[in-house]
Amino acid sequence: MSIENNMELDYPLNINQLKNIANKDHVCNTCLSRTQHVYEKYMNYLQNLKPDFDMYIHIFGTNNSNNSNNNNNSNNKWVITLNDFPYNVTPDIIHYVLWLPHENYSNEHIDIIINNAFKNYETKVWFINIPKYRSIKSIYHAHVFVI
Repeated sequence: MSIENNMELDYPLNINQLKNIANKDHVCNTCLSRTQHVYEKYMNYLQNLKPDFDMYIHIFGTNNSNNSNNNNNSNNKWVITLNDFPYNVTPDIIHYVLWLPHENYSNEHIDIIINNAFKNYETKVWFINIPKYRSIKSIYHAHVFVI
């Protein structure tokens, strides 16, 4: 199913809208938005963004963050954090980011990570932004939404 960039959506987005937007063949990045307050925080963050190396150390440099889950295989370590700048979604949806150390993860592998990490949630939706829409381009990451 292909999503057109001009599709009309009601905001905040619900889980069914996210399922349509997160089509693995064509993510509709222009369908995603943030509230004005979150957008302003996000833009300020982007203006002050440190080099990607510092971001990598920040994300992967510790295993004891209170808001992250990670596997114990240091060669393939991944980290899950709450999204500091979530998209405008309904209050019942929690928006996480799955940070991956490299791009060699298949969709099936990402599905397994997400299903294991969020096994207590009934609905899980995820996607990876196309490179054009990645604010942190050097760290492969997926947006994960759960209810």
